[in-house]
Amino acid sequence: MNKTDVMSWIYFSHPKKADIVNILIIIAIWTVMVIVVNPLGNFPLNDDWVYGLAVKSILEKGDFRLPSPAHANLFFQAFWGALFCLPFGFSFTALRFSTLTLGLIGAIGTYLLLREVNANQKISLLGALLLVVNPLYFGLANSFMTDVPFVALSVLSFYFLIRGLKRESIIEVILGLCLVYINILIRQYAIVILLSFALAYSFKKD
Repeated sequence: MNKTDVMSWIYFSHPKKADIVNILIIIAIWTVMVIVVNPLGNFPLNDDWVYGLAVKSILEKGDFRLPSPAHANLFFQAFWGALFCLPFGFSFTALRFSTLTLGLIGAIGTYLLLREVNANQKISLLGALLLVVNPLYFGLANSFMTDVPFVALSVLSFYFLIRGLKRESIIEVILGLCLVYINILIRQYAIVILLSFALAYSFKKD
């Protein structure tokens, strides 16, 4: 690990106090919204019953089977959902909480990404909160659809790839690329992030 990597991780591990407060604000607002909506209920929403079949296959048969009507890869999300089902067994409530968790991570990632591209703390908080209160984002976060997990991992991968390029940090570039590969296992469209990173990397090295 070189000096740049060390300094990069020190910076990431010690955010400014105002950034911590803003992240706590995002968490608090998200939590209140979830409580108000009340995601409890063992019933599917939208088309997530299809994706729920993949989770049931993992829990009951121990293997992953892509449901025939599904167009998304779903692999990572199915195992992510199965992880949330482990304590009490399969339920759409557990699957919704798995997506809500990624939804919150995506909102926090949006704040960090905006800060990384030099937006001030107020603008970054506003950007993250606009995502939080977006009806499509929050509505889909209360389901087991692939949209929100895809957005969350896309934001995080962009965050680490941009940090890695700016600071020439191999660790963060590798982490960002790993997130892209995981994201491809949710929706294959994430391969576009690899292409954009390759283009950005070539311009930086020229």
